[in-house]
Amino acid sequence: GKAEVSKQIIEAIDMEKKTVVYKLIGGDAMELYKSFTAILHVDTKSENNLVRWTFEYEKMNEGIQDPTNYMDFLVKVTKDIETHHLQQ
Repeated sequence: GKAEVSKQIIEAIDMEKKTVVYKLIGGDAMELYKSFTAILHVDTKSENNLVRWTFEYEKMNEGIQDPTNYMDFLVKVTKDIETHHLQQ
């Protein structure tokens, strides 16, 4: 796809629950969505970690597609981080 710009803030970090909440405040996605929040949650099971991304968003109109391209991007980034750590 095309390159996009994103401006976000970290709205909350909960070390105990292992979550980080990102709120988009600018960039290309804000042309399609009235609001957009991405939540990162890590579940730790012994030596394994399960990463879950959740999106909360409101579309500008019903004709806007769901943000699957952003989810695909974050899945790829998460897998790249995993590969990097496994090589350590």
